[in-house]
Amino acid sequence: MTKPRVAVIALGGTIAMTPDQAAGGVVPSLSAADITGSASELEAIAVLETRTLLQKSGPHLTLDDA
Repeated sequence: MTKPRVAVIALGGTIAMTPDQAAGGVVPSLSAADITGSASELEAIAVLETRTLLQKSGPHLTLDDA
């Protein structure tokens, strides 16, 4: 059986945040591949295509970004 293809597009947001001492808090820095890579079992059930389009924090995302 052929695995389904799944596109994962990242814009940043809360899930992409990591600590940044220079910024004095957290910043969006994880890519779509970083996020899906933390769940290796996904590749057993689907072919993933990941794209990171933006690296913005959630409150700074706009409708135009989407």
